[in-house]
Amino acid sequence: MNKTRIGKEINQLSLIEKQLAKLPMTKKYIEEHIESREEFQIRRIKWACRALAVKDEEIMEWKVRRLAGIRDDVDKQVKIALEKEILNYKVGDQDTENKTMAF
Repeated sequence: MNKTRIGKEINQLSLIEKQLAKLPMTKKYIEEHIESREEFQIRRIKWACRALAVKDEEIMEWKVRRLAGIRDDVDKQVKIALEKEILNYKVGDQDTENKTMAF
């Protein structure tokens, strides 16, 4: 959730974007509850990996980036999360193969 989405949901986008300083309690609440750009990108990465896994597609960095809308020039925290999430799915695939091969 971000400020733009909140503003659109309540049909007061201009108020949220331009007059938030005049609404200190609202501003405080929003700042405590909205996600950062990095948090949003990490959430999208996780979603993209799940979506690819459901389709039984190979989880590859370029596919995840494209589906999640993640550019190359992202924060280091996002890059680490991307690599970790892909690795989790690849390790999960190997575990599944080993389990199915063991009779």
